[in-house]
Amino acid sequence: MIQTENKNIVKKGILRVDKDLRNLSTFWFIIVMLLFNYLVARMDLFNFLPDYKDAGPQFISKKNALIESVFIAPLFETLLYQKIIISLCDYIPFLNKRKYLIILISALAFAWNHLYSIRYAVQVFFSGGITLGYAYVVYEEKEKHPYWVVFSIHGFWNLLIFILK
Repeated sequence: MIQTENKNIVKKGILRVDKDLRNLSTFWFIIVMLLFNYLVARMDLFNFLPDYKDAGPQFISKKNALIESVFIAPLFETLLYQKIIISLCDYIPFLNKRKYLIILISALAFAWNHLYSIRYAVQVFFSGGITLGYAYVVYEEKEKHPYWVVFSIHGFWNLLIFILK
């Protein structure tokens, strides 16, 4: 009985957060998604997983790192891991009614592409994959340029990482 009540409380909380996020302007939505990514990354919840020193993409120069991580990667990864995967999943009746599964599939594919280490991939799954998949689904339902909203979140996130490193 208590367990069922707790599930209902959690479900209501998630639905409330979802409603509040959907009601934000695009600017504030992007800011909140970046803040969520930052908090997940800063909490370092996955430090018990194996990691490799300097796990992540390697670049020839700082200039290449900036161009590739802030512009090129978000362009192609948004196309592949959000637009194409989510669009394909939308054609499957079982998934079409379960957007959370579509977001998880998109996030798994996104994390798989970032398999520099297990810790890195798991962190990317939560701080990037879930966020970007969710953003795509929300803005697709709003019919307000989901590709460019996700590209913006991804690009700004990579820029923030670039600046902080």
